[in-house]
Amino acid sequence: MKILLVDDDPDLLAVTGFALQQAGMLVVRANSYGTALATWRAEQPDLAILDINLPGGSGFELCAAMRRE
Repeated sequence: MKILLVDDDPDLLAVTGFALQQAGMLVVRANSYGTALATWRAEQPDLAILDINLPGGSGFELCAAMRRE
Protein backbone atom coordinates (compact mmCIF):
# COMPACT_ATOMS: atom_id res chain seq x y z
CA MET A 1 0.00 0.00 0.00
CA LYS A 2 1.33 3.44 -0.95
CA ILE A 3 0.66 6.26 1.54
CA LEU A 4 1.07 9.98 0.97
CA LEU A 5 2.17 11.53 4.26
CA VAL A 6 1.84 15.32 4.45
CA ASP A 7 3.16 17.44 7.32
CA ASP A 8 5.20 20.63 7.54
CA ASP A 9 6.96 19.48 10.73
CA PRO A 10 10.06 17.60 9.51
CA ASP A 11 10.48 15.66 12.76
CA LEU A 12 6.88 14.43 12.78
CA LEU A 13 7.11 13.59 9.08
CA ALA A 14 10.26 11.54 9.68
CA VAL A 15 8.98 9.65 12.74
CA THR A 16 5.56 8.90 11.27
CA GLY A 17 7.05 7.93 7.92
CA PHE A 18 9.52 5.61 9.62
CA ALA A 19 6.77 3.90 11.62
CA LEU A 20 4.66 3.36 8.51
CA GLN A 21 7.65 1.96 6.61
CA GLN A 22 8.39 -0.42 9.47
CA ALA A 23 4.80 -1.63 9.13
CA GLY A 24 5.50 -2.48 5.48
CA MET A 25 3.98 0.56 3.79
CA LEU A 26 5.51 2.46 0.89
CA VAL A 27 5.56 6.09 2.04
CA VAL A 28 5.83 9.20 -0.13
CA ARG A 29 6.22 12.48 1.73
CA ALA A 30 5.30 16.12 1.17
CA ASN A 31 5.70 19.17 3.36
CA SER A 32 3.40 21.76 1.75
CA TYR A 33 0.06 22.04 -0.03
CA GLY A 34 1.62 22.47 -3.48
CA THR A 35 4.11 19.64 -3.06
CA ALA A 36 1.41 17.36 -1.72
CA LEU A 37 -0.94 17.98 -4.63
CA ALA A 38 1.84 17.41 -7.17
CA THR A 39 2.91 14.23 -5.36
CA TRP A 40 -0.71 13.04 -5.25
CA ARG A 41 -0.98 13.43 -9.02
CA ALA A 42 2.37 11.82 -9.77
CA GLU A 43 2.31 8.93 -7.31
CA GLN A 44 -1.41 8.03 -7.14
CA PRO A 45 -1.22 6.77 -3.53
CA ASP A 46 -3.83 4.50 -1.97
CA LEU A 47 -4.17 6.66 1.14
CA ALA A 48 -3.27 10.19 2.25
CA ILE A 49 -2.57 11.28 5.82
CA LEU A 50 -2.82 15.07 5.97
CA ASP A 51 -1.80 17.74 8.44
CA ILE A 52 -4.46 20.45 8.81
CA ASN A 53 -2.13 23.48 8.80
CA LEU A 54 0.16 23.51 5.78
CA PRO A 55 2.16 26.14 3.97
CA GLY A 56 0.12 27.20 0.93
CA GLY A 57 -3.27 25.96 2.13
CA SER A 58 -5.07 23.82 4.64
CA GLY A 59 -5.30 20.06 4.81
CA PHE A 60 -9.07 20.42 4.39
CA GLU A 61 -8.59 22.32 1.11
CA LEU A 62 -6.04 19.73 0.00
CA CYS A 63 -8.44 16.89 0.76
CA ALA A 64 -11.18 18.59 -1.26
CA ALA A 65 -8.79 19.12 -4.21
CA MET A 66 -7.69 15.49 -4.16
CA ARG A 67 -11.27 14.24 -3.96
CA ARG A 68 -12.22 16.34 -7.02
CA GLU A 69 -9.55 14.45 -8.95
